[in-house]
This record gives sequence, C-alpha cells and structure tokens, in this order.
Amino acid sequence: MLIRPNADLNYSRRLSDKVGVNFSYRLSEIAHDYPRAGYSWNFTANGATLSNPYLASLQMYDEQKITHRESFSTKVDVRAGPHTRLSFTGQWNWYDLTFNGRSITFASGTPAAGFTPNRVTSAPTTTGTGNGNVTTDVSQRNKYGPTYMLGTQFTHTLDAGKFWGGFGWSQAENKYRDTTKGYLTGIGLNLLRPAGSNTVVTMDNILNQTLPAITVSQAGANPNYRDLASYSATANAWRTRPFTSTELKMGGNLDYRKSFKWTLPTSVQAGVRRDDTGRKIRRRGVNNVNPVLTGTALKPYRDDDYSNQDIGFGFGPVEWLSPYKTYDAFNAMSGTFTEHVVRVIDERNDAAYLRFDVNLTDQLTVVTGARYEEKTLDAKAQDLRVVLQRLTTARLSYDGWYPSINLKYTPAKDLVFRAGLSRTIGHPDFADIIPTVTDFDSSSATSLGSLSVPNPNIQPYKVTNLDLTGEWYLKSSGVISACSFRKRSTALSRAAPSGC
Repeated sequence: MLIRPNADLNYSRRLSDKVGVNFSYRLSEIAHDYPRAGYSWNFTANGATLSNPYLASLQMYDEQKITHRESFSTKVDVRAGPHTRLSFTGQWNWYDLTFNGRSITFASGTPAAGFTPNRVTSAPTTTGTGNGNVTTDVSQRNKYGPTYMLGTQFTHTLDAGKFWGGFGWSQAENKYRDTTKGYLTGIGLNLLRPAGSNTVVTMDNILNQTLPAITVSQAGANPNYRDLASYSATANAWRTRPFTSTELKMGGNLDYRKSFKWTLPTSVQAGVRRDDTGRKIRRRGVNNVNPVLTGTALKPYRDDDYSNQDIGFGFGPVEWLSPYKTYDAFNAMSGTFTEHVVRVIDERNDAAYLRFDVNLTDQLTVVTGARYEEKTLDAKAQDLRVVLQRLTTARLSYDGWYPSINLKYTPAKDLVFRAGLSRTIGHPDFADIIPTVTDFDSSSATSLGSLSVPNPNIQPYKVTNLDLTGEWYLKSSGVISACSFRKRSTALSRAAPSGC
C-alpha cells in the first residue's frame, strides 16, 4: 500500500469595512501504475491483407508515475467606492512529475508462410535481415516547473449597467531533466544473436487468451529473454534528453452591460480583449559514452527494485538495467547531439464583441451577437547542431466576424429546450505551421541537415455550427437529455453531420 500526502488549507479575513483577504494552499501527490500491452498489426506487406493480418510486434510496458502538485494563492478585495470593487490576485504553482517505464518488445520480422491473426512465427532466414528480434528499453525522466500568475480585476455598477475588466500576467516554465537527477533517460538492449543464427519469434493463441504464448529460439536453442545475460548494449547509444520550455502570457479585457426596460426587456453587452502569448522551446538530445556491454557484463547494472516484479497481466518478471547504476558507471556525454532544436512562437489575439439578450416571452429568451477577432502567429525554428543552418520562419494572420444566435425555451419548469447557430474559426495545428527539423548525417562534416517548411497556403477553417438540445429534469434529482449537432466547414465540399 502506498500512502501519499494531500492538504487543502484556506484562510479568509475581513480586515476592515472595505478590505478583505484570502489565502489558500493546496498540496497533492498521486501515484499511478500503468501496465499495458501494445499490439502492432501488419496488413500491407509480406502477403498480409485486411482480412488476414499478422502480429508484427507485441510490447509489454510497465510505467510508474508520481505526480506532485503545490499551489499558493492570495486575493485582496477592496471596496474603493459605493459602486466600485477592486481585487488583486496572485498565485504560485509547482508541478513535479517523475515517471519511469520499462518495456520488452517481441518483433516477428518477416513472417513465415501460413501466418494467421492467431499465430505468427519469424521466417528462419540467416541473412541478418527480415528476422525476429527481442529488445528491452528503460526510460526515466523528471518533468517539473513553476507557474506564476498576477491579476487585477474591477467592477463598477451604474443605475442600469455595469463596467468590469481586468489584466492578467502569467509565466510558466517546464523542464525535462535526467542526468541532473542522477540517471539516464533511455537505456536499450538487444537480444544477443549468436554468429550464423537468427532469432525466431513465435506468438501463438493471440486472439484466444489475455497474452499470446511466446517462444523465442536461436539455432534450435531457447535463449532466456528474461535474463540480462541474454542481451547486449550498443556503444554510445544510451542518451540524455533535457528539454526546456517557457511561456509568457499577458492579456486584458474591458466589458460593459446595460439593461433596457423596453416592451421586450433587452440587455446590451459589449467588450474588447487582447491576449499575447510567447513560447520558447529548446529540445536537446545527447548520446552517452558507454562501451559495448554483452552478456554477464550487464549483470552489475541490474535494477534490483523492479527486476523481480511482474510487468502485468501475469507476464512475469524481466531483468532490467538500472538508469542510476548505468549513469554512475558511464556518466560522460559524447558531445554528439541527436537533436538540438530551438522554436519560438509569438501569438496575438485581439477581439471585440457585441451581444444582445432579449426576453421575447417569460419562456423564450434570445441571445445574439457577433465577435470580431484578429489573430497573428509568428513561428521560428532552427537546428543548432549545424552551424550553417539558417533560422526558418512561418507566419499565420487572419481576421473576421463570427456571429451567433441562441434560443432558450422553457415551456415548463422541468423542461428546457435550446437551439444555437454560430460561426467559429480554428487555425491549423502548430505541427502544420511551425518549421520542423529533420535529422542530418552526424558523421559528415558537410551535412547541413534539412528543414521541412509548412505549406504557406494553409489557411484557417471556418465552421458553421447548429446545436439542438433538450433537457427534462426529474423529480428525483436526475435529468434526461438529448442533443444533436451539425457542423459545416468552409474547407469541405459537403456537411459533416453527427450527433450525441
């Protein structure tokens, strides 16, 4: 049994008739265990089809995570006048996650003829290609970082209206670390293959039981794939991957709402917004300096904590390398970067809106209006592994109006019907906008690497949304609801109906 601490403390006090304060502290720790099996099917090669695929690989994976969260926040409320309220907020958050995972993968390679979805075995070739394999991998990293937030808000009431607004600032930092914590991110092994032989992996009863029956053979013998002595480690293949990202956000809003006692009671609301976000990302990967380690030479680096534990689903234990012992023994870095990418993203959103709330009857309310939004996004990327590689940029910019209308009909106190029609917009994913860096030949002094530049014609997409819902509130505190929606994108030639 694992017990982790949790706490939630709150203190509020009224300092005077015009000033009040609130302090809050929260602590949370959660431990998770994620055993799982991953099946990878092939239905396009080696004679496989959609109706007769074969199991290309089975990965048994076990992962543990401990997530630590802390936050401290404070708020000061001030009554600046009979109709004016001010508040000032500040918050500090800390996030710390340590996760470690261990996996063993059985690959069937090129299958022997006669495979079925329920059974596959590797073709017994001796050419060194197309045969099966067994590999293990241990990964461990620590993700942590603080977030700071400051904000101020105000409200000012009038006889038939209200002003309100605010300004917010936040800064977040996110780090992935390994060697500074005393271990390597990734350490992998390959099953030893005696000279003149290949590895034959057979997976049987795939569909009939929780896990397939697995047999591994080499030249008529059955290596013990659970034993470290059956594996080898490639030289300089273990790695560290320190990533760092920061995000800075600033924004503000100003709103006004006024009610009119017309024949049809109406409220009018208007406002403006601005949000600026800047992100900086640095991703590095460095090879470790380690010798070739084979068979019993791996035994001193056995993980004594996990090597006797069942991975899950009754698979049983496997001997693993320890990320701590391997780093203690081989803590020198090669200086060879597997990745060293810098990305900078600057995003700005300016918006203004106008909204009308009209009570047509006691049962029917209409809310309608429109929002104007202007967005700009600038992205930059560079691979610092190559001195001559240039900084590449991409830009996205658009603006437009997005109207909407919503109806709420309440024929009885326990019945509510809603209908909405709106126009929304979305921009492509960052992965489709930001220039990406592909690998280069680290053994070549003239290799410049390459950049994948996104399509400059990629445009944001506008969607027309129709939503219908009905809700029946039961006397026993339950609710029965139904909804349907239809969305039409301007980038598509026809509508995409759906429901919920």
